Amino acid sequence: MKRKLLEWGVIVLCAGILWMSLRVGRLVEQEPGSMPTIQEIQGLAELTTLKVTVADALVTEVRGTTGGIDVVLVVHGEARIGTDLSAAHFESINHENRTAVLVLPTPRIQSVRLDHARTRIVGIWPTGLWTIVPGSGSIDGIAVDRAFTQAEQVVAAAGDDPVLIRRAKLESECLLPAIFRSMGWRVVIRWNT
Repeated sequence: MKRKLLEWGVIVLCAGILWMSLRVGRLVEQEPGSMPTIQEIQGLAELTTLKVTVADALVTEVRGTTGGIDVVLVVHGEARIGTDLSAAHFESINHENRTAVLVLPTPRIQSVRLDHARTRIVGIWPTGLWTIVPGSGSIDGIAVDRAFTQAEQVVAAAGDDPVLIRRAKLESECLLPAIFRSMGWRVVIRWNT
């Protein structure tokens, strides 16, 4: 089974920056040089940094003693990867130099969505005696259900790629310090492993 990532949508650079600027607006409005509290950062909940769009072809097989059935599915979906800011904490803060170290949990998959409008069944093929056994419609339904379950797993596995997790870290390391810079602080991100 081949997995193909069609697009690495970087939310941070477009819609993500807009969303974050609206959400952290109250932080930026603080007096210049003041440091936001950890409660204000944790209140942002989750920072989504990557949207991974997945397209793949999937063959699901259901086998019995006298035959089987194959379902071929064209899968479309997306996984969103981000950081749980509710678990963030400051490791150190230097008010004199206006520097801090912010510790974040490793990014993870926040959501997986199978695009049912674009995911299509290409074909359902019975094999062996199942081609002539009447009443195999219920088996067809079971095979299709399994195919869609496997399709969701394919989308989730694509988003769990270590390369994408590193990319999500890099995006967070760019965005969060930029927000703090606008308040006159230099913040280094450290990842809690």
